[in-house]
Amino acid sequence: MPLTLSALRPIAPLPLCLLAGLACAQDTRTLTGSLSLRERIALPQDTQAVVELRRPDGSFVTEWREDLGTRQPPVSFSVTGPAGVDLVLHGALLAGPDRAWVTGPMPIAADAGEKGDGDDLGLLMTRAWPPLAFALALRCGDTDLRMGFTAEGVRLDIGGRLIDLAPAVAASGAKYAAADDPETWVWWKGDRVEGISIRLAGADPGACRQAVPEGLLPLTARGNEPSWIVVLAEDGAVYDGPGGRFEGPMPAVGRSDDEGRSVDLGGRVLDLRAGLCHDTMTGMPYPLTAAVTVGGQTHPGCAGDPAALLTGAEWQVAEINGAPLPEGVAATLAFGKDGRLAGAAPCNRMAAGYELTGEGLRITRAAATLMACPPPQMEAEAGFFDTLARVDGFDIAADGALVLHAAGTPVIRARR
Repeated sequence: MPLTLSALRPIAPLPLCLLAGLACAQDTRTLTGSLSLRERIALPQDTQAVVELRRPDGSFVTEWREDLGTRQPPVSFSVTGPAGVDLVLHGALLAGPDRAWVTGPMPIAADAGEKGDGDDLGLLMTRAWPPLAFALALRCGDTDLRMGFTAEGVRLDIGGRLIDLAPAVAASGAKYAAADDPETWVWWKGDRVEGISIRLAGADPGACRQAVPEGLLPLTARGNEPSWIVVLAEDGAVYDGPGGRFEGPMPAVGRSDDEGRSVDLGGRVLDLRAGLCHDTMTGMPYPLTAAVTVGGQTHPGCAGDPAALLTGAEWQVAEINGAPLPEGVAATLAFGKDGRLAGAAPCNRMAAGYELTGEGLRITRAAATLMACPPPQMEAEAGFFDTLARVDGFDIAADGALVLHAAGTPVIRARR
């Protein structure tokens, strides 16, 4: 069905606080439990226990954090967050940039825990997290970012915006700066996360602390001509391609000479790096570059989940069919990790689904509120929905903008 205003079905109106993803009337609830790990090992003394609450779209809400000192798991936690909204809990034991044990995401329903009362989640088990590609998740002030190493230096991922940094002269430690903006840099003194300083266009986002890394497993990497595929999962790894098939336990993750991450699959070495990659056959963008080396031959490819490029923040629509939005008119798109799309059309709130396949992106099951607005907004809204109905693919531009395509032509451009 074409995605026009006449075809849209109304959705029940919601309070503005819920539409904004916030709790109404500042209601709160307290979630308690404890973190432990499956491995029978002693954690280093610099380990931190962290529990984060995020919204389903991945955006940060609040956290509980504690230094363990000499204590060992299980570790009790208590984190207070908003009531009346769906949340996702992420727990971790963090022992420096390259060692972490994570719980994986745990959905918390909006009605879990009464107002002001606790909700005990019991014992949450963590698993060892492999430091692949974007190895370090940071929260600097209120800014969430990920940092990974490339062959040339460091790459930052700030809400989908990728910034490449090259080695720079420093009196001590390791410093990396952007070639086109020397006031954008990362300076790492020592081997602890607390020794990282960051500037973004000269601005200090705040002190950096290690955040809970997103679960990267299962992770698929693949390439074409010759065809090859790698699937890494907690319970094992599979390779199929040049050099024959490999199947076995998930190997340890190592570092390449130039700070990439590598996995040895029985002599077939998979290399993963932070950086946008496009499938050479479909053009689909992926969040990680990959290569597999077999018998001295290296075969390039891509890795990760394309949805990771869409989710995690709200996109502000800048252009529709090559034209900027009229003055005073705004539209947004927020892709959730659950396949849902929310946002604001030029007049009404909207909700939809989205589907990602190996071939592209499609917007489905659209709905909207039925407010009336001045003609410029209504005209822009009609064009917005008609254009969304034609979308069949997407890409991330060099400046980090989201570009939605229809039949190979850019039709919507948006920025985080």
